[in-house]
Amino acid sequence: MTGMGTLFQAPGRWLGERPWLWQRPLLITVVLALSVALAGRLSLRQAAVVVALPMLVMGGLVLLRRPQLGPLSLIFIGLLVGIGSNNFNPTVISLSGLTIFWLLYLVASRQFGEVGQMRPLWPLLLLIGSGLLSLLVGQLPWFPLPPAPLSAQLAAVGVFVLSAAAFLMVAHLFGEEKWLRWMVWLFIGLGSIYLVARVSPRPIRRLGAFYPWGSTSCLYWTWIVALLFSQALLNRSLRPAVRGLLFLLLAMALYAALVQTFDWKSGWIPPLVAMAVILALRSWRLAIIMALLGLLVTPVLLSGLIAGDEYSYSTRVDAWVILWNIIEVNPITGVGPANYSRYTPLFPIRGYYVNFNSHNQYVDLVAQTGVLGLICYLWFFWEIFKVAWRLRRRALSPFARAYVEGALGGWAAMVVAGFLGDWILPYVYNVGLVGMRSSVLGWLFLGGLLALDRMTAHQEQTTSPVEDARTPWRAALATPQSVREFGG
Repeated sequence: MTGMGTLFQAPGRWLGERPWLWQRPLLITVVLALSVALAGRLSLRQAAVVVALPMLVMGGLVLLRRPQLGPLSLIFIGLLVGIGSNNFNPTVISLSGLTIFWLLYLVASRQFGEVGQMRPLWPLLLLIGSGLLSLLVGQLPWFPLPPAPLSAQLAAVGVFVLSAAAFLMVAHLFGEEKWLRWMVWLFIGLGSIYLVARVSPRPIRRLGAFYPWGSTSCLYWTWIVALLFSQALLNRSLRPAVRGLLFLLLAMALYAALVQTFDWKSGWIPPLVAMAVILALRSWRLAIIMALLGLLVTPVLLSGLIAGDEYSYSTRVDAWVILWNIIEVNPITGVGPANYSRYTPLFPIRGYYVNFNSHNQYVDLVAQTGVLGLICYLWFFWEIFKVAWRLRRRALSPFARAYVEGALGGWAAMVVAGFLGDWILPYVYNVGLVGMRSSVLGWLFLGGLLALDRMTAHQEQTTSPVEDARTPWRAALATPQSVREFGG
């Protein structure tokens, strides 16, 4: 590798071979920084900066050697690091820094071609493009009220960019299944502590206080249930005791969602959808039975849920009808990111001239980026579905097969969650940027599907028929080996 790639990778390799040159000075720097910060000579914010800088340097050196640790750190940061404000929370800040690092890594390693071959990349780029186009269009005077502040508009586009970056980083950097395993078990491990705290007596329940606001919203419950259920049900490589523990944790999650927070429908409807899809994928007969039961039960269930929360349901419907007055002004590209809720006082809802939002991911997208943005969003989810469905026909390890089935359940649950709120692409004036603590989980685990697809495609290429034809004895040994490696 030459040029910029050499300049970028050489320091990491050189420092890795000579740890004595940087580990001790860095440790001394951290100690001195802490001493200065604790001495009271700086304000709290200044002290935080002084302490953080050496840690950032250390983190950068680690990422030079193991860039895969970047996406993994987002799970820990999103769930447990509670410093900062809601808007500039550690998830947003860390993901922004990791995105810049990853882009530099792509430039240095000249791997843009690999990323360009990922089909889901294109709807994501077009979604970001539709957001930027709407940003320009949103500056036009659509209504006799000013649009949202430019900072809010840029933040809304930033949600698109950072969500796409989280997905693509996992898809590109995870070239081995071990990283996918680390991501799943890290999330299950950290997420399960919260589950135990939720259903335990008061002393243990205090552990839940370590999970900041936004870290355990809709997609946390969606993916903890989907992954616990799929790994416990389908991963035959796990010991019976481990699978039993996963089922126990799943029971805790369902109890917390269905009993403790039953009124919060976003907390239990998407997880149940994920479980239903995972079960349906096991057998077409079971899928038919579940579909018939769904036709019988769903109308009764929906009527009961609506009756139990009629005000919330009716006001949401009113909001969707009223928002059409804003959307129809420019249905193709929308009225701009974060702008529509600034125009809602022009159209009273139940006699009140107030700012409100749609509480619906799809309506949000149309209002902000128009039909163009919604098409790109749906196109992306269709591409992910095709990737997951293709993976089901490939030889996979027990873990990977359980992951694919669980991710398909999580995919379906995310589609449903979009009808309940802006949980996938948080709207700045509703869930807000703090919602990215949880929403990033969905993008990371969907990115794992594409990473697994690339791994298996590479494995198939290395054992192609053309290569095996040149060495018949290798072809004779290939099938047993692949069975051992991939659990076929």
